[in-house]
Amino acid sequence: MCFVRSKAKVYSAELTVVLIGLHHAQSEAEKHPLINHIIVYSDNTSALTTICDPQLRKGQILAYDFYHNAIR
Repeated sequence: MCFVRSKAKVYSAELTVVLIGLHHAQSEAEKHPLINHIIVYSDNTSALTTICDPQLRKGQILAYDFYHNAIR
């Protein structure tokens, strides 16, 4: 289980959780060579849009981190 600081904004917290999920999925994919793709689902369209188009805005560093981890 992972906890985000209570003072974190909800938007940043959601980006953080999506990033943590990506890290877990990548870790599992490395253990199982038959996994070729990782699909990320979220009910937060705004967070996913930020990840796919990381311009200057709230959560930018998290979106940048997710984007560069996802494309490796």
